[in-house]
Amino acid sequence: MSRMPWFRMYTDFLVDHKLIGLAFEDQRHFIGVLALKSDGALDIECEPDLLDRIVAQRLWIDHAIIRDVKKRLVAAGLIDARWQPLGWNKRQMRSDGDPTAAERKRRQRAKEQGMAARDTVAATESAGIAVTEVTPVTPRSRVTFPAVTGLDEDAEPESEADSEKMKGELVMDGVDFAAWPETPSAAVWGDYLKHRRELKAAMTQTAVNRLGAEVRRAQSLGYSADDFLAECMLRGWRGGKAEWLSRDQHLRTVPPESKGKAASSRQEALEFRNREVARLAALEK
Repeated sequence: MSRMPWFRMYTDFLVDHKLIGLAFEDQRHFIGVLALKSDGALDIECEPDLLDRIVAQRLWIDHAIIRDVKKRLVAAGLIDARWQPLGWNKRQMRSDGDPTAAERKRRQRAKEQGMAARDTVAATESAGIAVTEVTPVTPRSRVTFPAVTGLDEDAEPESEADSEKMKGELVMDGVDFAAWPETPSAAVWGDYLKHRRELKAAMTQTAVNRLGAEVRRAQSLGYSADDFLAECMLRGWRGGKAEWLSRDQHLRTVPPESKGKAASSRQEALEFRNREVARLAALEK
């Protein structure tokens, strides 16, 4: 096996009778031997004494006790006299060190998918269904669409009614604006979605439809769809109601009088405004 920066280790390490019978230090020494084997250090052609010194140096073991460590690991049935782990080839896969294994596996899967596609075509044709063309699916397949170069010459021109209907049914980013009196611009809608995400508020189709009803009411107050969404963002609203805008306009236009009583001071005018805010807030509930 070629040199590898890693090796396979299994969970039975914790219950293997050969390992649990060793002292903790020798268990660590054995793991170090496995790492040296994966690194190719144990496959060097040299004298046994030199190999002992190499292992001692790599595992940071005193040269005076390295042979005792080897004897204990040999006695446990974990390595042979040349530090080779027993059962190494059984537990490590040859494909782990093969740099072409991943590419060969990819080609094999592509071939299997192609065969499955041909089997599907054969079964479909045997059932009497015509199949014009089948392209095998591969991991690198990409779907492409032809570019639109012009309008169909035989197509009839759309009427103004059809154009208005299509304008109200425009779908943008998977959202259906059929319930809206007009479709917001892509830039404003994108900003509004970002605003909703920052408030951790999901934008479902139901929420879009409810918002469209408020946009329709806001139009009667002189707000376009973009204006209404902009107001919602500026005021930090999670949603938006046209009556909230109507309330603000009302508060700006109501004179500082209540039930025929003239407001003789700023305090009375302020108290009146506060009462109006409280009354309209109660109506919203």
